[in-house]
Amino acid sequence: MKKNICLLLIAALMCSCAGQDHGKDDFITISIDPEDSQIVSIADFFEKIAIVPLETNDTILINAVYNIIPLNKCLYILDRRSSSVFIFSDHGEAKAVIHDQGDGPNKYTNASSIAVNEEKKELYVMDNQLKKKFVYDLDGRLLRVDTIPYKISQILFLGEGREVWARSSIEPEDGYIMNCFKQDELVAQYHPHHYENGATVSFWESPFVLFEDGLYTHIMYNDTIYKYDFDHPKGGLVINLGHVIPKELIALPMQSREDEIFKYLRKNKKVAHSPYLYISDETKVGVSYQYDGYNCFYIYDRLNGESCSLRGPHIGKVHIVDILYGTIACGDYFYYILDPSKYQDLETNKKSEIQSFYPELFNTLEKASIDDNPILMVAKLNKKIF
Repeated sequence: MKKNICLLLIAALMCSCAGQDHGKDDFITISIDPEDSQIVSIADFFEKIAIVPLETNDTILINAVYNIIPLNKCLYILDRRSSSVFIFSDHGEAKAVIHDQGDGPNKYTNASSIAVNEEKKELYVMDNQLKKKFVYDLDGRLLRVDTIPYKISQILFLGEGREVWARSSIEPEDGYIMNCFKQDELVAQYHPHHYENGATVSFWESPFVLFEDGLYTHIMYNDTIYKYDFDHPKGGLVINLGHVIPKELIALPMQSREDEIFKYLRKNKKVAHSPYLYISDETKVGVSYQYDGYNCFYIYDRLNGESCSLRGPHIGKVHIVDILYGTIACGDYFYYILDPSKYQDLETNKKSEIQSFYPELFNTLEKASIDDNPILMVAKLNKKIF
């Protein structure tokens, strides 16, 4: 397994309906002080945890996990480095691999992103270079190849034939950046909003989060999260994070922004960034973010206006970030991609902490090889802790 892969799928783009404006009355503003947070244990933070080593064999070797889509007791995993899609059971058993990279009518150049349409029982592999969508059944057999009008970062399926397609960048010849379809008919298009702080949005990361109360879009380093009702914006959240990245860095042109921000983060550890909405319902709003090398979680109670901040989860005195190289959130579930090489580099006292507080995880990591496929820790959030 390759080292030093950062999978912070905790960032995305905000959008607005072209030519449509809306006021700030329907936005909730929350203020978060990263220093005002309490440490929480992994046992309290999650109500259910499963350790899932992904089976390794001669044909299924993962370089880096870029996305995980769980469906029908299977895990669909995108590895952009090898342009492959791996299919595992939810217990980690290897089932199939899609690697159709090459030349020819049924070959893709690179696997840019994946999506699963549960209604149609289809798996999509997007090739942004060719502007094509390779359609497979859920067992990995190729069904057809469709031409698509633009580069796609993500497809979100809302049911009843409704789909949202997000492009990876603004390109005038390709039209709008967010496109909404119903029964294959284009019904709405959006351009991106500006940040609340005035910076311009110009790229997608992982733009969509879907909850029962609506669809949300947001972006890395932002302070605004927008809510949509498929065909029009409805407000959202304005986040006042303390100890944030300076506005002048966020406002830099795209070609220099990312490098300068990461340089700043390497030099300044106590900086809050990458807010990500992970809970939204009638009573609560939950936002996660990065601060001082930790995952932090903030919860806001809509009913009484109260809030709390958590820093974790911890295994004894060991924060989970000490043993992973990526996290992917899917609804109430967190998929932690563990890194055996980081575990092997831990101090002896930290390994002893893991052994004392989570012996099953300790035993799994002790046996793991850095040449094997990743180990997943699949954890269901315990909402009662909030």
